[in-house]
Formats: sequence, C-alpha cells, structure tokens
Amino acid sequence: MIKNHKSLFGTKYFMLASLLALIVVGCDKVDPPYIENNPGSGTDTSTTYTRKVLVEDFTGHTCGNCPRAAEAAHTLLQLYGEQVVVVAVHMGFFAEPKSNPDGSFAYDFRTTAGSEIDVQFGIDPTGLPRGMINRKDVGGSPILAYAAWESVVVGIISEAPDIKIELSNSYNESSRLLDVTADVTFLNGLNGTFKIVTLLLEDSIVNWQLDYLATPNSIETYMHRHVLRNSISSTWGDQIAQGSISSGTTTSNSYSITIDNSWLDSKCSVVVYVYDAGSYEVIQAETLKVK
Repeated sequence: MIKNHKSLFGTKYFMLASLLALIVVGCDKVDPPYIENNPGSGTDTSTTYTRKVLVEDFTGHTCGNCPRAAEAAHTLLQLYGEQVVVVAVHMGFFAEPKSNPDGSFAYDFRTTAGSEIDVQFGIDPTGLPRGMINRKDVGGSPILAYAAWESVVVGIISEAPDIKIELSNSYNESSRLLDVTADVTFLNGLNGTFKIVTLLLEDSIVNWQLDYLATPNSIETYMHRHVLRNSISSTWGDQIAQGSISSGTTTSNSYSITIDNSWLDSKCSVVVYVYDAGSYEVIQAETLKVK
C-alpha cells in the first residue's frame, strides 16, 4: 500500500510539473496595447477623422462689447470641443495701446498678421466685435456678428473632412526655439490652389479689458484667451497643392520660431489651417500645445 501511494504521488507530481512547464512556455510577454486579433472575424483598419472649424474672433482691449464675443467663442468650445479652433485677433482702433496715467490699457496685442487680415477683409471699419467662421461667405460676407457664429459652426462640423492635418512640436526650453511639423493629407480629391498657415497663440493672459456689463467696466484682471501672438508662416501661408489634387496626396511642412521671453511658453499653442487660395475659405484646422 505504501508503494502504491508513492507511485500515485509521483504521477501527480509529474503531471503538475508538466502543466507548469506548459504555462511558462505559453506565457510570452505582450507589450501594450493588449489587442488580440481574431483571424476569423477580420480586422477593422478604418480611421475616422473629423472636420475642425477655425473661429477667428476679432477684438480689442478697449472694445466694451468684445467680451460677449469671447464668451460666445468659449461656449462653442464647451459645446463642440476639439472640433473648434479659436484664434483671438486683436486689431484696429480698439486694440491700440493707451497712455493712461494709471498705466491701464498700455499693452499691445496687435500683430502684422492681424493688420494684414484687417486690410484684406475690411473688418475694423465694420466695428468690433466681429468674427469669421472658416472665412466662409455667409449672405455675401464672411464677417459675422458673434450671435451668428454657432449656426455656421454647426453647419460645417457635420461635413466629412476633406483634409487631415497632423502636427508635431519640438521645443527647446533653454533656447525657446520651437520647431513645428505639419503633415497634410488630402482625404478627398479637390481642385484649386491650397495654402497652409501656421500661427502661435498664447492663452490665459491677464490684463486690462473694457467690459460694458461689468462694474467698474475697466477690468484690470481680465483673462484674454487664445491670443494670436505671431504668424510663424507668412500671413497668407505657403502653397502646398495646385490643380486637380488626388485623394491620398500628402505634404510635409516645417516651421520654426523663437518664442518671446515675455510669453508664457506653457500657455502657448500652435494653430495650423489649410485654405483655398481662390476663396480664402478654410478647409481644415488643427491645434497643438507647445509643451
């Protein structure tokens, strides 16, 4: 009986050891992501891209109604998230610095790009605040009051995108040199001349702003959002395609800029958009933080 017990024990030990060996051999290390493909079910390789809309908010620090437009832009971001790209362009009379005894409104957010956009579209003479949504012509003009922005945005974001923009930033904190790469892919066949523009923005800048609904209406600690600091490309950008462009056409575009020491790099971001040079209408936009 003792002999048979030992034999049974040995058999169980052998079976257990064999099982452990199989487990060790069968458990290879798998790096993330942990995805298992079932050959019988097929693999979905399709990728969905979304249409993104450029919202240009033309503003100035002595424009007492302009905070309402900024609020409208913020609401669009809350409602539609990453499908909306906002750029606040300070321009014209209401953006001119003042020489007030208390030092209020002395700063200058105006840019060369903003001034050139103003000249091209005649925005400042219409009075601020004003805006453009993808620079799309609406009722004979692309220049819109902020109350009309959302309806135009809704009409655009429901459309399938014609272009994909992929951004990558390389930033040296010591030299403050920013290198930007924008890869563009045409998702559909298009006809025309297409250009790419690259901008640098700074967010959450605290400074003076006139607000007619505030008491007092001169606000020293107003937070300015999505402020255009500079155009990294030229104002009207660089041509990337012309004529009949086939679906799948790609271009890679590189830009560099040294970020001003007075700008907070942790609040800076890059905005890139592609537009039709014939109509100025923006086809796609994208944004990415510097760091």
